Amino acid sequence: MLILLLCVACVDDPGNYNYKDPETILPIEISGLSDTTFKILETISLKPEIKGLGDEENYEFTWYSYPVGNIGYSLRDTLGRERNLTFKMEYAVGETRALVFEVKEKKTGVFVNKKITFRSIAEFSSGYLVLNEENNTTDVDFIYPDERVRENLLAEKGISPLSGTAVKIAYQDGSYTHQTENEDGTLSLEEGLSVWHLLSSEDMITLDASDLTLYKRGNEQFYTAPDVVAPSNLYYCNDLGVGPYLMNNGAIHSSGSSGSIGKFGAAKLGSENLFSEWVECWYDIYAYDMSANTFVATVMNSINLQPYLSLSDLPETKGKQLEMLHLLQRGIPASSAINAYALMREGTISYLADITFKASESSLNRFIELSSDSQLVQADVYAAHAENYIWFAKGNQLQYCQVNDADMFESSGSLYPFPQGETITWMQQIMPLFSSLGSEGYYNYLLVLTNGTEGWKLYRFELSDPSKLTPQLDPNPKIFSGKGFARYALWLGDE
Repeated sequence: MLILLLCVACVDDPGNYNYKDPETILPIEISGLSDTTFKILETISLKPEIKGLGDEENYEFTWYSYPVGNIGYSLRDTLGRERNLTFKMEYAVGETRALVFEVKEKKTGVFVNKKITFRSIAEFSSGYLVLNEENNTTDVDFIYPDERVRENLLAEKGISPLSGTAVKIAYQDGSYTHQTENEDGTLSLEEGLSVWHLLSSEDMITLDASDLTLYKRGNEQFYTAPDVVAPSNLYYCNDLGVGPYLMNNGAIHSSGSSGSIGKFGAAKLGSENLFSEWVECWYDIYAYDMSANTFVATVMNSINLQPYLSLSDLPETKGKQLEMLHLLQRGIPASSAINAYALMREGTISYLADITFKASESSLNRFIELSSDSQLVQADVYAAHAENYIWFAKGNQLQYCQVNDADMFESSGSLYPFPQGETITWMQQIMPLFSSLGSEGYYNYLLVLTNGTEGWKLYRFELSDPSKLTPQLDPNPKIFSGKGFARYALWLGDE
């Protein structure tokens, strides 16, 4: 009968329960926290604002994080149990995590929390690298997004600067491998590293991009040390995972992906006297053999160079022994076909060649003899636009020439009033690999380095619609400055 009465009581229960909102029971509001980024190895301090909190002795505080996308709490990491949080940022670079701050009333167990997300970034993940030299030694400066300049990172970290003049910087994102020998003689392999490759005329070093740990330099870069370390070019395409290719002392080396420990193999057969500038196209490299008057091609896993385009065989160039002055790639390497301008000379006569490079075939589109009084011929610094013109500079004068089917038009006057006493020493157009005009993440800049008695300046000009036939520079560029003589800059992007 008791069981029957209980069942009837349950059936007749009208269910009039008054459930209270947790915020009513625990009227606490947490603010002062928002989605953010934290730099690796940085000490993080967070002080949230809490409204409605009584005596803190009546509450428990918990801070914890977990990877975004994680289901459950198997990877939950408790960071602190105080109202304010202080911890050392040691999560992997690039990782995105949720961070939760929980306030729980001890008496009732009721809690409220605030959740944000954060991404782990390296200290030097966003900004500009500027390679510069003093007294025939090369170091690197870093420009933060807030425009602060941190000078001579190598000297700051106790790393000997590179001997020789500055050449180039390349960034390899998340695919570098380094092998170290332990004290007991065993070997350890670190994979998935992000690194900077710094090149000078007499040396090359590879650094961890997050904390500047030195991995390799000089002869350590090769499985078999070359007779001379004299790097002049390096290519790695982060978006395609291609490379790296290295040109050293007129020869091309590559670092294959299979079984690689971040070192370069022997020089590819057939590469002995290559011009220092090359063309990058998908997985291929096209270089100019100055001895054979021929363009050659190679891919990562090939052990040799293949003749690609002999200028001795073309009607326009047959019989000419052409000296390469500059090889200017038009645009970025994410294409099965890349155009380039070659500024060449035979004796006292200069020529401009417009060439299309692609795996299946090549073509010489134009071969223009240049007037001896052409300002293009007399310039010292060049950069090609992705469309149909060339920037060129001498002293502090920046001009352009337009190349089309009919003729070649040179500009009159400088495109920007660089101050007297500054000399333009390097420039390059930069744009994203897989983003087009008007889409999210698109940018189109011209970087220009100048040097003067006070040191270097880096100008970043925003370019107008790239389809326009004449270049239009932003009249108010971003300008950064530092000491030393700069020869190359690399933009890592903004936060």
